[in-house]
Amino acid sequence: MAAALALPGMVSTQTAKAEAVPEKTTIGFKYLNYKESQQTGERMKVGSPSMFFLAPIADNYSIEGSFVLDSMSGASPSSYNTLSGASGKGIHDYRKAGDLKLTAFLDRAAIGVGIAASKEHDYESNAFSLDGRLSNANNNATFAAGVGYSDDRISSSNAPNLHEKRRTTDALFGITQVLTPIDLIQSNITLSIGKGYFSDPYKDFDKRPDERTSWAWLTRYNHYFKGPGAALHTSYRYFKNDWGIAAHTIETAWYQPIGTGWTLRPSVRYYTQRAADFYRDPPLDFVGATTATRFSADTRLAAFGAVTLGMKVTKQFVHDWTVDVKYDWYQQRSNWRLGGEGSPGVENFIAKWWQIGISKKF
Repeated sequence: MAAALALPGMVSTQTAKAEAVPEKTTIGFKYLNYKESQQTGERMKVGSPSMFFLAPIADNYSIEGSFVLDSMSGASPSSYNTLSGASGKGIHDYRKAGDLKLTAFLDRAAIGVGIAASKEHDYESNAFSLDGRLSNANNNATFAAGVGYSDDRISSSNAPNLHEKRRTTDALFGITQVLTPIDLIQSNITLSIGKGYFSDPYKDFDKRPDERTSWAWLTRYNHYFKGPGAALHTSYRYFKNDWGIAAHTIETAWYQPIGTGWTLRPSVRYYTQRAADFYRDPPLDFVGATTATRFSADTRLAAFGAVTLGMKVTKQFVHDWTVDVKYDWYQQRSNWRLGGEGSPGVENFIAKWWQIGISKKF
């Protein structure tokens, strides 16, 4: 898969080299700092250290896993999460999450089995996954398929008697194809079917359907430029669910090696979505809205557009040490929605986050 190796970041290492056990063990650490704000002031802050590893086992197996601890704090958004401002209540919570995956490698195929778990004071999730990849005889195309299942438990500090469940089944089908020695394309289709509790227990006006079916189509195309020794990565994703939300995501990134061991990766991403059928935008009459079977004022279900600008710097040192620093800036506005003005009650939203990571192969 020469093109896959020439275009870093297209897919994970495991996908790009599905027929080979990793040659070395990799251990890494990352720290993420995230802040978000609106016109009414700062909202949430998140600090997130994480660790990961990938290691070969015997001749035909590998094991990989990660662990993350999120610390969340800040002012609680209002019941509507809109122009009405913050409620004044503070939030402080921790999330512990981890995953583990075992992969078996055959002549032209790989099969992986994974488990994952996440826990907060009011939310707990356990998941299982199974995936497989098969390369053709020329090793220039890889077919992928996978299934996943998650079992979630939802509670609330505002409602001690709330004990709800949600179960979700996911499926993925995809292909990665080498077009030329400098061109690579990947296309995936995913389907998600969930049943159970989807409402937000911390919002006063929130009563969502107890079922949700979603599907998404993601296509990536990468091209390597021999002159500057750089790679252009582009992607398009279409998402739709039976709540009425339809979304488009376009992203592009430029991978530019500079000097010895340095790589710069500027990126830009545009996202736009249509509102859910049952979304109610303030300052509508919510008392009247609650007479409906389904309703929500959560602006994540509103119509809006968003832009993300990012920059990542990576440095590879001797003895297989790698350090990277990443910064992203995100802004969301209702009038940035493609093909419409968006939901008028949505306040402009800004988020900034940076991440630093270090890894070692041995």
